[in-house]
Amino acid sequence: MRLYFDDAISEDLLKSEQRRIETELLQIKGQVNVGKAGLEKAREVLDQALRFLDNCREAYQDAGDDLRRMWNRAIFKAIYVGDGLVKGFEYQEPFGSLLAYADSSSKTVRCGGAFSASAR
Repeated sequence: MRLYFDDAISEDLLKSEQRRIETELLQIKGQVNVGKAGLEKAREVLDQALRFLDNCREAYQDAGDDLRRMWNRAIFKAIYVGDGLVKGFEYQEPFGSLLAYADSSSKTVRCGGAFSASAR
């Protein structure tokens, strides 16, 4: 604006720059809205995952063999079994991050401790 008032640029150039800036602002606002929508979707997915994890033991024990295998592959990177008990496990992501507040040394699940590998 100062350049315009000092007669250093023309009115046409000033208007052109204002239109360019307005267009860029609209594009940025659109990108922000897309980002907000993506964050909202991510929040929904995380909420669903946490609801699942809150009831994981009961759901797992009630599930059939095929569904258990699918959940094992989706949730766990490794499951360590010995003496008929689950001795430990490592989570797949994002479950590892979601459960980061669990006891990291023993990888204890919030919904329960060791359980029989053959329990149903």
